[in-house]
Amino acid sequence: MKHFKILPVTLFMLMIFVSSGFAAHTAKSQGFSLTVPDDIYPLLKIETSNDPNSIFRVSELGSVKAAKKLGENADGAGFLFSVSKISKDRLHKILQGDASGIELFATDDNGGYYIYNHPTDVRYVRENNALMKKDQPVWNKVNDWAYTKVRKNFAKKNKLRPLTANNTDIGIAVARVLYDQKLKYTLTATGAGTLTSNGVDPEKYLNDLLYDAKFYYSHDPVPDGEYIGLYFPDEKTMYKFYKGKQNYVTRESENIPTMVYKGELQNAGSASVNIARLYQAMAEKAGKTITASGDSYIGSYHEIIVGRGYIDIVKKGKIYKINIKWGESAFATSLWNMTAKFEKGALVYNDCKYRSIEINQRGTVRTKRSYNNGKGRFVTLTTGELLWEDNAGKNSEYSVFVKN
Repeated sequence: MKHFKILPVTLFMLMIFVSSGFAAHTAKSQGFSLTVPDDIYPLLKIETSNDPNSIFRVSELGSVKAAKKLGENADGAGFLFSVSKISKDRLHKILQGDASGIELFATDDNGGYYIYNHPTDVRYVRENNALMKKDQPVWNKVNDWAYTKVRKNFAKKNKLRPLTANNTDIGIAVARVLYDQKLKYTLTATGAGTLTSNGVDPEKYLNDLLYDAKFYYSHDPVPDGEYIGLYFPDEKTMYKFYKGKQNYVTRESENIPTMVYKGELQNAGSASVNIARLYQAMAEKAGKTITASGDSYIGSYHEIIVGRGYIDIVKKGKIYKINIKWGESAFATSLWNMTAKFEKGALVYNDCKYRSIEINQRGTVRTKRSYNNGKGRFVTLTTGELLWEDNAGKNSEYSVFVKN
């Protein structure tokens, strides 16, 4: 009987021993850790240094050995990736041009940006074709780990914040607008015509089009419909941001076929809304209004990202009464009530009453949060969406609505 009582404990200890035997290997460099599965680790050559431009450099060991046997330079043989840490200024310069083989994947809280460098050609080496065929599964295995696992695991292990940047034609154009102080560009749309930047800082409007955004080349036809044109006069190149959920953008240049791209934004927003916000700021800086009449705001709207916010705007005399309802959960709702005046193309208010109410299962209503005399405004973008800028609530600072 004693043997049977001890057996589960013995098995448990054996399981711990076996599990620890298969634990991942961890390499260290400059205070950073790179975790490698034990079945991958013997297949690699891992180099470390004190240079932030190469915290880790990892190659497939079989290719390094094969290159040496062939009498070749083994420096680039089997190269899989390296990890670098760069400054914000360096990142901004990289993103303004073709960054093939250089991918931003994380950032920290101290202004550091982390780059995953990888080859743009195949570095697989063996002494002959027979060995190339035989070891192809090995090469595939280390490449699958290197490209699909390393960035996410490295960021998590080293407590970094994941961050990517788009480097298609669209991403490069946006990066140039953001970071090239000498760049000449205009925005063109209905409402206020063609506008220059006129000192407006584009960063708060266009970051979502560069970071954690994805744009893909598409074989879809050139879209029809309303767009905002970003034009680089020195290069005679136009980027057209089309209104719509599919985030179509085209690139048009002289003597070059039009390129069509589709985008995905992390916040599920619209590329045209982001560029329209910049256009709105540029129009206001130029003293121009996009919306000519306050009555155009009258109607019902719903919020376009999560779909839980609703706005009703009606006119009473010379003022506009606005009621907003936002579902927080099944039992909690936020309510805003305000009156607004039409000023310089916007509905402006300074008397907002806010209540966050909760209803329990017995039907009892409780106010969780509240304030009075909140200030803000509503603006209709040139693409037609209603932008709510609420000075009192950060959650509503960038809320976009469309008419029902």
